[in-house]
Amino acid sequence: MIQHHRFTDIDPKIEAKVNDLLAKMTLAEKAWQMTQLGPNAMNVDQLEEEVRQGAGSILNYYDSAGVNRLQKIAMEESRLKIPLILGNDVIHGYRTIFPIPLACSCSWNLDLVQEAARIAAEEARANGTHWTFTPMVDIARIVALEGQINASNTFDRLTIESSGKVLSSSGRRDLLDAYEFIATTRLQHQVKQIRRGEQPDNYMKPEELSHFERNHLRDAFSVIKTIQSALANAHPIS
Repeated sequence: MIQHHRFTDIDPKIEAKVNDLLAKMTLAEKAWQMTQLGPNAMNVDQLEEEVRQGAGSILNYYDSAGVNRLQKIAMEESRLKIPLILGNDVIHGYRTIFPIPLACSCSWNLDLVQEAARIAAEEARANGTHWTFTPMVDIARIVALEGQINASNTFDRLTIESSGKVLSSSGRRDLLDAYEFIATTRLQHQVKQIRRGEQPDNYMKPEELSHFERNHLRDAFSVIKTIQSALANAHPIS
């Protein structure tokens, strides 16, 4: 049985440590902790320097030695010595690639699906991965499966679902708005990069975003998190 730890299960000792750390952080350090680095778009010197500044996480970095080197810098050369978090997209496998989740579900073999997830988890953790991403498209997949929707596009799936059985009308509307804003902000970011002659990527630094963009992205991610939690409660893993 997998144990689910709710957000309400707060350890007062941990809360005290977090509050103490936050009190010591400058505004710049808080911004750096919310920054996720993309190694594919940076040279090694730049990557290491931003870790020294206090960058909070790094995405899709597959070099174990490089991960250890950056973690050492974070723990020994940054002011607050906050460990670096390594995140990876492990959607349907890591080193070993499996069919996409929707295809796996068509096998109706839960043991096989769990085994594929176990292999992916072990391979990812061996590289130092701390957490993996469940993209917003997975919400749309659940909507499509429960609503028996044949559309393959995320936006179409969310637009077609109007029965209220999977998402409330307000939840569906909020999710569509969040999806559209995130996609638009990402596209605008990539257009700016192309105009500067840079390789487009998905890594946006908070300091390069406007006050409007930061606030609305925060709201969009809050909407996604709320609906993810609701779907997790409706479909517990046991």
